[in-house]
Amino acid sequence: MRAERGDLSVWKEVYEQKKKIAPEFKIEPSVAKQSEKKNNRKAATHGERPSHKPRDLLARAVYLPLIDHLIQEINDRLLSQEDRFLGQ
Repeated sequence: MRAERGDLSVWKEVYEQKKKIAPEFKIEPSVAKQSEKKNNRKAATHGERPSHKPRDLLARAVYLPLIDHLIQEINDRLLSQEDRFLGQ
């Protein structure tokens, strides 16, 4: 799952699947209005302006935090060596 988190082709495939089923639910990709102040900020990781495409905004706002949360929960609940899964 960590490898998939860093692989943008996985996100692009998820997004393409979303685009295929979105019309069935009458969902159109859109972008929230950005203020002028935010347009001049540079992305923290890449040194370039952040993209305002719906695909990129959805990845930053939903997909990546969700994957990070799932990875953390798997580590905390299943991979940690705690007594809660041991028979008593």
